[in-house]
Amino acid sequence: SSDLLDLGYKFSPKLSGLFNVFRIDIEHPIKYEGDLNVYTNSGHIQSRGLEAELLARFNGWVTQSSLEVLSGQ
Repeated sequence: SSDLLDLGYKFSPKLSGLFNVFRIDIEHPIKYEGDLNVYTNSGHIQSRGLEAELLARFNGWVTQSSLEVLSGQ
């Protein structure tokens, strides 16, 4: 299962922002083990996090600032 919240806002023609929060849960994923050339069922995999981004455009230049926080098993 997964949940996602994705929000964006244009503050002005030259400044915009993006924010998202996510949670992904996968039960019994199939994993490929390349060194053994086999596929196996794995346990529970989970990833959670948030990301924020600010984008500014000035005189043909683009400046981007990002924040990312992740947690996983």
